[in-house]
Formats: sequence, C-alpha cells, structure tokens
Amino acid sequence: MWVIFVLLAIFVGTIVLVVTRANIAKQQRETVVTLSPARAKQVIDDAYSKLMWADVQGPGQINKRRKIPLNNGPVISIDVEPTGDNRTHVTLWLSRWSTKNRVALVDGVTGSEKRAIRKLEEAQNR
Repeated sequence: MWVIFVLLAIFVGTIVLVVTRANIAKQQRETVVTLSPARAKQVIDDAYSKLMWADVQGPGQINKRRKIPLNNGPVISIDVEPTGDNRTHVTLWLSRWSTKNRVALVDGVTGSEKRAIRKLEEAQNR
C-alpha cells in the first residue's frame, strides 16, 4: 500500500514541478544597463548560441526560438530601449510556446533569460 502512496506522491510532485516551471518561464524579466543599445543587442546575440537558438520573426526587436525537433520550440522576445540617461532598458519575455496536455513546453527558457541578463550585467562592468 505504501508503494502506491509513494508512486502517487512522485507523480503529483512531478506535475506540480512541471506546471510551476512553465509559470516561472512565462514571467517577464528585465534589467537596466549602462551599455549602448547596440552593444546590449550584441551581448544578447552572443548569449544565445546559434547551435541551440534560431533567429525568428516575433513581437520583440530580437526573437530567438529554441531549436527542438518538429520546429516548434519556445520563442524568447527581447526589446532593447534607451532610457534617456545613457542607459539601456532590456526586457525579455516568452512570446510563443507549445503545449502538451495543456502544459507549456518551455525547456531552456528560464536559464537562457537569466544567462542573458547576467552577461549584460557583466559586460557593463568591463
């Protein structure tokens, strides 16, 4: 009987983890850096490996689609805007995703957004 309880707990825990991860990936992320908009775009482009991410059309100034089989990977859209005080505001958000059983498939999104922001903030300190 306890085996069934353990298996059920693992199943429910996995479902909660997948749904939570999808909700976190859909959150908008942003930062303000002292880089020029052109330099910020270059850093962002360098942060997304051409091996794993393709440039696509989308609602942002920059749009990257995760390369996965069947060509329906999630798309991260990025806007880069000058703030008027020699700084640049960068916004990243998940603009397109696929679903399976009503759960968003967002592999690699959260880590890549955090990595891009980290690279932007590191670049301004050089």
